[in-house]
Amino acid sequence: MKYIKFILIIFVSLIFISCNNSKTSTDTNINANEGAFIDSPVKGLRYTTDKLSGYTDDQGKFLYMTGETVSFFLGDLKLGEAIGQKIITPLTLNKEYNLNNIGIKATNIARILQTLDNDPLNGAKLVINSELRNLKISGLDLKSEADINTIITKAQDLTNVNYILVNSTMAQNEMKNYLEKHYINLTRCVSCHGQNFEKKALQQSLVVKDMTKEAVTKALLGYKYGPQSIMKSQISFYTDEALKNSGLGTD
Repeated sequence: MKYIKFILIIFVSLIFISCNNSKTSTDTNINANEGAFIDSPVKGLRYTTDKLSGYTDDQGKFLYMTGETVSFFLGDLKLGEAIGQKIITPLTLNKEYNLNNIGIKATNIARILQTLDNDPLNGAKLVINSELRNLKISGLDLKSEADINTIITKAQDLTNVNYILVNSTMAQNEMKNYLEKHYINLTRCVSCHGQNFEKKALQQSLVVKDMTKEAVTKALLGYKYGPQSIMKSQISFYTDEALKNSGLGTD
């Protein structure tokens, strides 16, 4: 009888531990922030943080905890990393911000992603072939033309698709046109507003992360069409669509 009671105690304890572990994982996901990887939205990139991992979805979305670094991979090839934020682009991975002067590494990341797009007729997003999750390649120099060609060749061997490497000018233009039309370059904003828009800019503005999407949109359009100001000069060249799709604010 004592033996049976002992077994029951162990069984109940294991259930309790299992429930606690499950709860921790769930809580982590509930508390996670949502970002998106954008050239056009990129589906199928692997991402990792200290606590989370997965693949970007149809909208390029990934999860991260506040303050975490997010790393992005094509198979085993690390494309780069950045502090988690609402929008990450090939430029962000190379600490670049100027769409009019895109560096070699950011350009080459865009070339790789656009070349490997599994649905090139759909200009709204880039889809990475799921077979490329098994791409066993690492340690290459993303600034090297020879290494970029090696990546494409290895991808062809894996998928049996005849990829044609997108040239630098086309890749830059495609990325720039999409970002300028659909998104604000949020990396320009984080120095004043914080990585997760948790600060008052210049100790004066509202905290953006606590604003509704409607309020953020109203404020941005107000800056664009309002009197001359620091903010007007920062956002006047964006389309209304981009300002309405800033990705900022709560529902």
